[in-house]
Amino acid sequence: MNGDGGDELLGGYNHYRAVAVANAAGRLPRWIRAPIGAVARKFDLPSRSPRPLRLGLRFAQALPLRRAERYLKWTGHFSGVRFRRIAGENLPPDAAEAAEDDIASVMASVGSNEPAEQEMGADLRTSLPGDLLVKMDIATMANSLEARSPFLDHKLVEFVASLPSSYKFSASRSKLLLREAMKADLPDGVLHRGKMGFSAPVGRWLRGPLRQLFSETVVSPRTAQRGFISEPEARRLFDEHLRSRADNTRLLWNLLMLELWFRECVDVARSGPSGLQPVAHRAPRPMCYPADGTRDQP
Repeated sequence: MNGDGGDELLGGYNHYRAVAVANAAGRLPRWIRAPIGAVARKFDLPSRSPRPLRLGLRFAQALPLRRAERYLKWTGHFSGVRFRRIAGENLPPDAAEAAEDDIASVMASVGSNEPAEQEMGADLRTSLPGDLLVKMDIATMANSLEARSPFLDHKLVEFVASLPSSYKFSASRSKLLLREAMKADLPDGVLHRGKMGFSAPVGRWLRGPLRQLFSETVVSPRTAQRGFISEPEARRLFDEHLRSRADNTRLLWNLLMLELWFRECVDVARSGPSGLQPVAHRAPRPMCYPADGTRDQP
């Protein structure tokens, strides 16, 4: 049994609460909001900065943006100026706008005009089935386990989706409905504990055991020739991270996984196993999904 879907359904992520604050700030004149975002975008906090400070900066950077663009800023890794910097010459020039149009279309299909509900609906339709449930399926099937997600029972989803977001979270607390339902069964230490993720120390690994792997893949002539990632920008982000001038963990990890996916799934499909060049360190192997939607074996 797992808890997948609990955050998306019951308001567990920070960006849902950020929406409520952003809506209140949205009542300010644009001539006030726009400079706040412009000034905030000039800053990159060191990786050792307190997490609330980094979240606050990310919020301020997205404040003057359109709703779909703001969602991508809060939930994605490369958007806006950052996307334009990292995009290689072979990426379509309108790729960022296409992503924004796609997420705007998803939000419009949610069936609610409430911004927070639209973001929750977008997560339920995109990152949950396309990322989190896939991760769970791979991890459990690799160990011959059957996983079940009780929060995603369709009757529960339909019921909770019909409730206003004020039942689910406030500007200061998440999962209000779930906490209220479980207060007789859980001790206060669990009931009121802050959100805890499942992240590994990837940032530290990129400065240590994964440093050579990143250098031999992402900042390499082979990647530059592919034309999807700007090698100078990737090198700049890597250098910033190595010097602890900024915490670029998520950005670098995504670039690394993208290039490894190309090598495992695209290059091999074009030229056979001989097209895969060995790297110095063992790395995670991505799942390869052919164009017809069937799953290939990694």
